[in-house]
Amino acid sequence: MAKVDDLKRLRDELIFKRELIEKLQKEAKIKNEKDLYGDDDPTLLFHILIQKYNYLLDALDFSSFTKKEIKKKSIVNAAVRRIGHLFLKTKQVFEKRENLLLGKSFEPVIIPDEPVIFVSNHGFRDDILGTILAAGRHAYVMFGSVPQFYNTIDGPLLQSNGVILVDRKVKENKKSSIEKAKMVLKNGCSLIVFPEGVWNKSPNQLTLPLWRGVYVLAKETGAKIVPIVHYIKDPTLTLQKKDNPFHTVIDNPIDVSNMSEEEALQMISDSFNTWCYLMMEKYGKATRDEMIDGYKDSKTAWEEQLKMRIKTADKYDIEIETSADFIPKTIVLPKDVFSVIANLDITSKNAKDVVAAQKLLKVEQENDFQHRF
Repeated sequence: MAKVDDLKRLRDELIFKRELIEKLQKEAKIKNEKDLYGDDDPTLLFHILIQKYNYLLDALDFSSFTKKEIKKKSIVNAAVRRIGHLFLKTKQVFEKRENLLLGKSFEPVIIPDEPVIFVSNHGFRDDILGTILAAGRHAYVMFGSVPQFYNTIDGPLLQSNGVILVDRKVKENKKSSIEKAKMVLKNGCSLIVFPEGVWNKSPNQLTLPLWRGVYVLAKETGAKIVPIVHYIKDPTLTLQKKDNPFHTVIDNPIDVSNMSEEEALQMISDSFNTWCYLMMEKYGKATRDEMIDGYKDSKTAWEEQLKMRIKTADKYDIEIETSADFIPKTIVLPKDVFSVIANLDITSKNAKDVVAAQKLLKVEQENDFQHRF
């Protein structure tokens, strides 16, 4: 009898879950159910978390961002900052800037008492928790990986700390996330934002172009922007924890009140690039043979490293991670130029040019790691 009751309860739960997903889709809170768990099957946690936290997908629900809710979550954040280091996959080391830029002295970083926007570069498993620990105060996290939120323990942990969940596939959700962030700042809490939007997977760029939302928030609320910069030698976690710490620099607050958008974003990028480069110079040196590590060339080595890095992520959303980076309109990509020629109908007059463009386009696509992984 007990087994029959269990099966009936499971049936009822599955029906309820299906009705809930269909309701979310009908109300345009998600595009489809894959928004919620990606290309894989939902985990055992999914049924519980989607019932408990589906309201976070509602563009008009601001209940998590009141002063009362923020105060409740500050208690959890205080606990996270005390014991969070125990949950890091690798050890976090806080760097003094003068130890990286020898011969130059720096005044201590003084973060204003009022709410600020912590911005961090983005590229490996521990950088979210590492940024929470580096912030040193309660800060809500703007979090854009919906499958990870609803299918792993990260979801309830982030919600307990304070989170703005952003479904980047739904226009209204993206738009409302800015208003929710403003409410967090105006109600006395700081904010953590990853303005690159996705993991940086390029072997040639220290920092990806930054989304403008962080500038809009700072400009409209008066909050200063505090860069937090991380560097890890091996983001694939193949080195032992003791041999593979990630290094963190906290830089001076940036007041954007008298800056243009271009100036402000450039200043943040400069901070990311400067400290990431200096940490890489100090801790990431390797010979060409070590970088290739037995693979036939650097391209193959980088591809394999990206595959290993992605495996460290829980519920990696390939659709978002290959499309949600910011591409400035002022930048003309080689693929944009080559595609026009490569897609022409071949004639006796243009055959050589079309074939050449197709070959160049293929090479560009193979080397575009950011949009392949």
